[in-house]
Amino acid sequence: METPAVQANFIPKQGAGGSSIKKGSYNNLFFFIAVGIFILALFAWGGLLVYEYFLEEERQALETELSQKVAANVDRGLVDELKELDDKLVAAETLLDNHVNPALLFGLIEQDTLTTSVRYSSFSYSVEEGELVVSLSGEAKSFASLGYQKTVLEQDERIISPEIGSFNINEEAGLIEFDLTYRVDRGVVSFGQNL
Repeated sequence: METPAVQANFIPKQGAGGSSIKKGSYNNLFFFIAVGIFILALFAWGGLLVYEYFLEEERQALETELSQKVAANVDRGLVDELKELDDKLVAAETLLDNHVNPALLFGLIEQDTLTTSVRYSSFSYSVEEGELVVSLSGEAKSFASLGYQKTVLEQDERIISPEIGSFNINEEAGLIEFDLTYRVDRGVVSFGQNL
């Protein structure tokens, strides 16, 4: 008996035309369409970049032309006059904001004074750290009216820390002499802010 021959190679022997994998014609068609669309998208993208570049160049040219036309049509004398007027207006505004209107200050004092029981005999003010310091000397009919005067001053939001001191009893007139000091925010009596 013959012994069967042992097959040493397990790879099937087939000819070049006998491939078991079939290449579909549809796969090739879809591949070529996808590549074509991709190439068209690249061309469109490149075209948009070139178009954007030309638009930017045109914008810069128009800006340059506009600035040249504006510069040619501007009257330098008028510009200088307007700048000078602006400087004067700023200086006037600064002066008005820093100017104290005494009429407003006297109006504040008049409004907060108990006219039937307190009267002032001297007045002065100074400016310290953006506030007005008002110093008054006066006479009151009694300690009660003086205490009520201080309460009225404390209730006014425009008046800051009223202080009454230097009491002296005038026995001849039957009055209490005193000194009063308080602070007022400068904005309350600023001429510029109360126009």
